[in-house]
Amino acid sequence: MNMNTIEGLIEIDLYPHEKPGSRVKIHSSRPVNVSKVMIGKSIDNALSLIPLIYNICSVAQARTSLKAIQQNLGVEIHPAMETARDMLVLAESAREHLFRIFVDWPKLFAMNTEIAAPPSSARKLNEFKQALFKDGKAFSLDSTLRPELIHIQTLIQELEQDLQQKVFGIPCNSWLAINDLNGLNRWTTECDSIAARSVRFIINNDWSSEGFSDCQHLPELNPEELIKRFNANNAEEFIAQPDWKGGLYETTSLTRQQQHPLIHQLLQQFNNT
Repeated sequence: MNMNTIEGLIEIDLYPHEKPGSRVKIHSSRPVNVSKVMIGKSIDNALSLIPLIYNICSVAQARTSLKAIQQNLGVEIHPAMETARDMLVLAESAREHLFRIFVDWPKLFAMNTEIAAPPSSARKLNEFKQALFKDGKAFSLDSTLRPELIHIQTLIQELEQDLQQKVFGIPCNSWLAINDLNGLNRWTTECDSIAARSVRFIINNDWSSEGFSDCQHLPELNPEELIKRFNANNAEEFIAQPDWKGGLYETTSLTRQQQHPLIHQLLQQFNNT
């Protein structure tokens, strides 16, 4: 199968009859030298191009790019501005996850249901920008926070309502309180949302242990060592196929949530499957 976007092509070839360990081959054609497009551009121009180049996680890309520029220029980063931009990254993450749950999961788990559009709040990322920053200008050296943040509270409440009614089937705090397999199993039987039905499908088909990979979670990176890798003679090779001290790691939502009690228990019982 393949996933072809403006960011490049990922080709996954399956070889079911080969020996274990050689059954899958992956090739990426992502544009690893896209940073060269920025050469000679002004800071504002470069920051405006980032979201256009990266369709997926464009907010996270813009946020990281601005932070790198600020650190390089020695610009003091205001804590409140950091918090506001963190909120935008979380809002984008919610949008991306909701899209996958409502559009991709029904196809993956053969649900006899019409493909539902993601909840309306998943399309409100621009409203979050407007609510937090003057003129919605979130990623610029002269960004300005709005003095009043009343509307952001409304947007957060709407997002929580969408999650409660259409994803979890229970209040968000109740979902977060599920910390063991028994609680997860009860949720899948008591809730009939697309998310619950998808997890139930995995459990009922005994797929909980399928898809094991020995790829470890990405460890904490040393910034000085990372800069050395980017400045080394083989930097392009590192960007195209990054490793860390000879090891290959994953950096996914699983990596970010591995300390949650439920995820921790799932990892102990089923590893990363």
